[in-house]
Amino acid sequence: MESKYINIKVHRPSSREKTFFLFAGVMTRVPLTIFIEQYLESLLSGFSVLLATVISVVIFAPSVEELSKAYPYFIDTAKPNGPSSTSPCAWD
Repeated sequence: MESKYINIKVHRPSSREKTFFLFAGVMTRVPLTIFIEQYLESLLSGFSVLLATVISVVIFAPSVEELSKAYPYFIDTAKPNGPSSTSPCAWD
């Protein structure tokens, strides 16, 4: 008789995995945050420098970073023929 329950084992990442993801996040996040802060500086010129920096670093940078990670999934599923498992490009 089949069991109605699924066992999912908890994965405890090693310190090597944690270090890898920490440095991968820093290498992605820091340049992106600096770019967004410099780009939005002109758009937020009506605000004080501190407020413009806080808005760009706290609100816009994380949003753009998360969107950039998920963007390929949105494009691939928007194709007329549905998602493609073979092509990473949406317009092939």
